[in-house]
Amino acid sequence: MEKSLSYSGTLEIVVQKALQYLKPTDRDVIYDIGAGDGRIARLCYEYQPKSIVVVENDPVLMRVAKANLTAEKCTERITYLLQDCRDITYQDGTILFYTLPGFVENALDIVTKTMPSNAKLITFG
Repeated sequence: MEKSLSYSGTLEIVVQKALQYLKPTDRDVIYDIGAGDGRIARLCYEYQPKSIVVVENDPVLMRVAKANLTAEKCTERITYLLQDCRDITYQDGTILFYTLPGFVENALDIVTKTMPSNAKLITFG
């Protein structure tokens, strides 16, 4: 049986406040890094961005995220990447939600080095 790391989702009210501030548009490419159960991607979906990229390294959590997003009919313009966030370049990202715990060695450094200088980075945790 696959085992997931300890998971504690970000409070929806915190994400909603961030989105109210950011005001995503149909030109935004949003990355949900460390997507967990997909709640950030689901909340972002309401803003109808150009696309949402769900990044999760844990196969159990990725299945949960996919199931939750599908159940909420959030299926268009979503890409799923089951891989380590340190192996991705974020050059097309305009808004990046980074919700990984601090023990993921140098991940935040790598994300910030590969994202555009005008992208907005939101971190929780």
